[in-house]
Amino acid sequence: MDRFTKQLVLKLLPYGDTIRVGGGDLLWIQHISNAGMAFGIEFFPSWFLAAVKTAAVIILGIYLIVCARGGLGPGIALAMIMGGAMGNLMDRLHYGEVIDFISVDCPDFIMRRFFTFNVADSSVFCGVWILILMSLFARVQPKRTESTESPIENPSPEELNRE
Repeated sequence: MDRFTKQLVLKLLPYGDTIRVGGGDLLWIQHISNAGMAFGIEFFPSWFLAAVKTAAVIILGIYLIVCARGGLGPGIALAMIMGGAMGNLMDRLHYGEVIDFISVDCPDFIMRRFFTFNVADSSVFCGVWILILMSLFARVQPKRTESTESPIENPSPEELNRE
């Protein structure tokens, strides 16, 4: 979905142009690019960010294949995070920057508009929130205490024969 929507934006919307969905300010499709990290922060060069994302995708992939035994929920969440990272990594490797196009209005007391993002960013965000919510609402298992004495005594064969 990420690749498909980015290709649509690249083909149909010139760079810098904006489509106001429904004619209002709530949702815009706005063709921009991001050479930095999340929210346009540019601390590191693009090649370094691509290397970090490549390592993250490899580590998450290995974890999903080898270690993840937490059930379907964590697997889906990790796959969403990995898929989003791969989508943006493909942009960074191909274009040297990430294509962003979804712009959402915020209440003016917070900020004028939220940072422009894409489907891959949404996938990472949702995957992280799924993991957070699953960890918050996971049932806590009581710790088992090891005891040297068994609460139930096993009867000897003689005691069984008496009954």
